Amino acid sequence: MKPENESNSREIREGIILNYQSEVIKHERIVSTLVDGEIVMLDAENDSYLALNSVGTYIWEFLKETRKINEICDAVMNEFEVERERCEKEILGFIGKLYTENLVIVK
Repeated sequence: MKPENESNSREIREGIILNYQSEVIKHERIVSTLVDGEIVMLDAENDSYLALNSVGTYIWEFLKETRKINEICDAVMNEFEVERERCEKEILGFIGKLYTENLVIVK
């Protein structure tokens, strides 16, 4: 079943829909460190790494606790100059990518 409004939700895995009320937290097995102001993550289990830009780094640090997508959007909008519509779309995509890479847990 596809979501009615693509901009408000995104199917990130069969049967799993990511929306603004979805709760997200970083996966505890992921090792991350700050290098030159940006987060570099290592997933030793899957032998992969990912480097984040400044906005991704801000979000990653914000995910120390379980957060709803709309809380993440509000925090990013307070920290960076971005319109809500673009922010929501970008964050759904970013969290979806982190989820498919098994870097975060979505509840």
